Amino acid sequence: MLNDFQIGLIEKDIQSSGVYMKDLVYDMLDHICCSVEEKMQEGEVFDKAYEKTKSEFCQTGYEEIQAETKFLLTINSNKMKTLKNVLGITAFVLFLTGNFFKIQHWPGGGMLVVLGSLLIIGILISMFRAKYQPNRLGY
Repeated sequence: MLNDFQIGLIEKDIQSSGVYMKDLVYDMLDHICCSVEEKMQEGEVFDKAYEKTKSEFCQTGYEEIQAETKFLLTINSNKMKTLKNVLGITAFVLFLTGNFFKIQHWPGGGMLVVLGSLLIIGILISMFRAKYQPNRLGY
């Protein structure tokens, strides 16, 4: 229902408001266009439908949505880093304890070494994936 010019106007408006995350721009554009088309099917003209959608979508501006998105992505990233650190320390302690048990010929040493080694391998794989995974924040 919307033509290319109208879609272009909405996209320029989103980008001019300071939203620079590409994926977020396209997601917002899709949601806004769907809402505008719905209002236009009810008989409203494009300008009024877009203004109504814009006020419903985000009253303080599009950049607020970007800020909230970045915050949520960063929080999750920080939680994952903390989890990796805790798992890394745990793996190191298990590996060292297992080696100490093996030296002393105490039972359970082999199991601790294997468990610590598996955790270390898992952490190395996740670090490798994180290094070569595309940046989710989009900047």
